[in-house]
Amino acid sequence: MSLWGNNDNKLSDGTVTVNHANLTVIGSGTTFGSVGCGATGDIIRFGQPLGGPSGYFGEATIVAIGGTQSIVIDSIAGLTPKDITGVNYQITQSPKSTVTDAAFNKFSRGDAQKGDLKLATTINGNVAIGGTEITTTAATTGAGIAVGDLVVIEHGTVIPRLQFGEVFAVATNKITLNNGLPSTHSAYKTDGAAYTTSVSVVNVEEAPARAILDGGAAGAHLADIQPGDTFTIGTNSIGIGTVTPAVIGGKDTRILTLDSNLTQAIDANALGSTVIIKRGAITGSVIEVFGAEVSTDETQVVGVSTAGVGAATSTAFETGAGWVGITTYTDNEGNLRVKKEVLVAMSGIQTGNTPIYDGNPFA
Repeated sequence: MSLWGNNDNKLSDGTVTVNHANLTVIGSGTTFGSVGCGATGDIIRFGQPLGGPSGYFGEATIVAIGGTQSIVIDSIAGLTPKDITGVNYQITQSPKSTVTDAAFNKFSRGDAQKGDLKLATTINGNVAIGGTEITTTAATTGAGIAVGDLVVIEHGTVIPRLQFGEVFAVATNKITLNNGLPSTHSAYKTDGAAYTTSVSVVNVEEAPARAILDGGAAGAHLADIQPGDTFTIGTNSIGIGTVTPAVIGGKDTRILTLDSNLTQAIDANALGSTVIIKRGAITGSVIEVFGAEVSTDETQVVGVSTAGVGAATSTAFETGAGWVGITTYTDNEGNLRVKKEVLVAMSGIQTGNTPIYDGNPFA
C-alpha cells in the first residue's frame, strides 16, 4: 500500500487490548484481515478520537495479521502509556508519517504526556494479576501523589515489560490502582513431552515465533521467567514456584516447578505446545508515578470527503478535500480555536466518520 489510501475511520466490530511489551493487539469479536477490517499497512486507532466518551489512546501502523483476533503493530510511540484494555477501535489509511508526528498525534510527545515525575521507587511484594494494591519501598507520603496520576511499572531482566495504571488512592508506602493490574505475557513452548495431571514440573523452551519477534536471540527470553509468574496452557493457570536453568538435549531450557499439579494434561507434541507465561508485578520491579496529563488540546488527521467539505463550509472547520490535520484548543477566554493543515489534497476520500466531517466533527 502507498503512504496513504482513501478510506478513513472504517468502523470495525469488537474491542481490542494492547500489549505494550510485545506490540501485539488482541481482539474480541474482531475480524482482522477481512475486507475493511484491517490489513498490513493500515493504521489502527484506539478508543474514540477527539472528545469521544470512551477516551482516545492513540494510533499505530499494522505490520502483521496474526489471525482474525490478533495483529502486530510497528511501535507504541504513538500510543498513550496508559493501559489500553477492551476499547473500541477504527481502521484508517491516513498518512503513516503522522502516527509519530507530535503535530498530529499528541501521544507521540513521549514524556510530555506523563506530566511531572512524582515518585520513582521499587515494589515491595508481588502483586497478582488483577490486584489493585501496590506496596512501595519508598514512602509515598509527601510526594504529592493524587487521584488520576499515571502509574508505570517496569520489570523484565532481558526485555523490559511495561504495565500502566491510574492512582485511585494513596497511603503510606501503598498505592491503590483504579483498575486491576493488567498482566504482561510472553510465549514459550514445552519440550514436546507429554505431561499428566499427576506432575507439577514442566520443561519449557524458547518458542521460535518469540525468538523472531525478539530479533532471533535464541533463549534470551527464557531468562525473563521468574518465580511468582503464572504458567498457562489450556485450562491450566498455575503459579511458578521455582525456575531452574538447564541444557537438555542441547537446548536451553527452564525447568518450572509449579505450585500445584497440572489441572489439564499436556499432550506430546514434537514441535512443543505453546505456553503463555503471565505476570502481575514482582518485588523489585521499578514503579514510577507521574502527574496526570493536563493538556486540553485535541489533534487528529481526518479524511475529508467532498460531502464533508460542503458540510463544513462557513464554519471554523472549513477546509478542502483530502487528508487534513486538525487541532482544536480553548484559548484564555474560553473560545474554541481550530488549526487546519491539508496534508494530502485529493478527491475520492471515503469516510466512516461518526459523525461525518462537518461544522464540528469532534462533537
